[in-house]
Amino acid sequence: MLQELCRYRDQVARSLNRPLFKVIGDRTLLSIAAAAPEDVRELRRSGALSPRQLQRHGEALVRAVRRGLKADPIYPPRTSRPEEAYLVRLEALRNWRKQRAREMGVSSDVVLPRDLMFTLAAENPRGEEALAQVLKDVPWRLDRFGNEILAVLAGG
Repeated sequence: MLQELCRYRDQVARSLNRPLFKVIGDRTLLSIAAAAPEDVRELRRSGALSPRQLQRHGEALVRAVRRGLKADPIYPPRTSRPEEAYLVRLEALRNWRKQRAREMGVSSDVVLPRDLMFTLAAENPRGEEALAQVLKDVPWRLDRFGNEILAVLAGG
């Protein structure tokens, strides 16, 4: 139902060339969805809309509620589990950076920030050139840890 209400608001905003919140606010749409009015009288009683909004959008919003009630439920997409090899590389990098940070007396993010760790595990660079491409924005990490990172990714 909320998707239908948002769709209606989007169409109106586009036709008027206005931002969405200038047509109907998010909280108002949530209130309408929670009330699920069957007609304009129920929508008025919900108190979600000002009299002007009710006059301007009431019928169309009730139609959107009806469409939403008839529509199939929407489920969020399921994310698949990452490949096992990726998870193994990620865990190896995580353990290496933790140990290295302890040795250096710094936070593990100083050794290898999380975003780079995830990128390295995903891309799995096999040589110095490929690693240099991933670490191009932080060349000092390449110089300081490049060989160790390649060894961790190679499994040894």
